[in-house]
Amino acid sequence: MNFLACNMDLLGDPSIVAGVLSYSRGFENFLSLVDREVATLFVMLRGNEFGIASLVDTEPGWDFSFRDRPATKGRQFVHRVDIDDYLSRLVSPMLTSCMLIKHKFPATNVVHVMAPPPIHSEEHILKNPEIFGALLLQYGVRPFDLRKKIYEAMYDGLNGRLQALGIRSASAPPDCLTVTGGLDERYAHGCLHGNEAYGRALLGQLEREFLHAPL
Repeated sequence: MNFLACNMDLLGDPSIVAGVLSYSRGFENFLSLVDREVATLFVMLRGNEFGIASLVDTEPGWDFSFRDRPATKGRQFVHRVDIDDYLSRLVSPMLTSCMLIKHKFPATNVVHVMAPPPIHSEEHILKNPEIFGALLLQYGVRPFDLRKKIYEAMYDGLNGRLQALGIRSASAPPDCLTVTGGLDERYAHGCLHGNEAYGRALLGQLEREFLHAPL
């Protein structure tokens, strides 16, 4: 399995304006390095959009109803339509990036790899705040149930749109999750990411689900 990595600042954000897809020279150069004969292409670009939207419990503390889970009493209620609109705009660069890759590689099986779900342990997050230390000290960590709702709502909308384009999505390995569906701190790095053990588990899952051959 081959890997290409790039700083997203160099790639920029592809966009669609009046039906016209535009992207940077950096993104074009990046795609030129991809083997055009590859059968399956795993896309792991972006993902921090979730962290930016969910981690810090900024004021006023808000919540929304999702599936069978109502908003928490006492928090500012936000209508689902507004949540969906906000998340749609948030993941637009992620969606457009996948659209561009599928456009450039129409015969390739493109798989979008989802970011890890929220880390369940608030204690772990506060001990490993990365760049969010001052904000977490001021506002605290959003409750896990709300972070998980944001994660699920974000990918619920994105994965549906990707599926319509013929792009499949790969989720986190179940063995790396707690019983509540959060990322187990044993597989966490920092306050948002998976560690090396998570990466190994993810590669094994991608192999089993999409490659059916030894890595």
